[in-house]
Amino acid sequence: MSGKNTLSTDRRAAMHTLDLVDKLFLQQIVLEPTRDNKNILDVVFTNNDRFIHDVTVTKTLLSDHDLVSCTLRVRETPSLHTTAPPESLYMPKHPIDSLNLNKANWEMINEDLQRIDWSQVTSCPTQNEAFEKLQ
Repeated sequence: MSGKNTLSTDRRAAMHTLDLVDKLFLQQIVLEPTRDNKNILDVVFTNNDRFIHDVTVTKTLLSDHDLVSCTLRVRETPSLHTTAPPESLYMPKHPIDSLNLNKANWEMINEDLQRIDWSQVTSCPTQNEAFEKLQ
């Protein structure tokens, strides 16, 4: 395979990954370089950063990539006598349920919403057509 084809394939794979991350409302939590103190090549995605206690990146002699470790926040499962699980064990049914809206950039969101021609969106005959206008 030529270098050009490899680059094209790598770019498509990267774009597919970014699209999936966006659709599933995931966030990448490794914030420091994981290879040669230059690049973040080893990543960890989550849809709920409240369960992440700590992320560490440690040099290792076993690889040219650093070791990435995550410490999770977990609680003991409720007893069988509990009628409802504690709030900390809540598992969202849909990715949007796990969004942390306190971290949202509301100024940017409002600017994006103001740029939309809402008359075009609301005049669409179907939900699918309206959704397509918003993309």
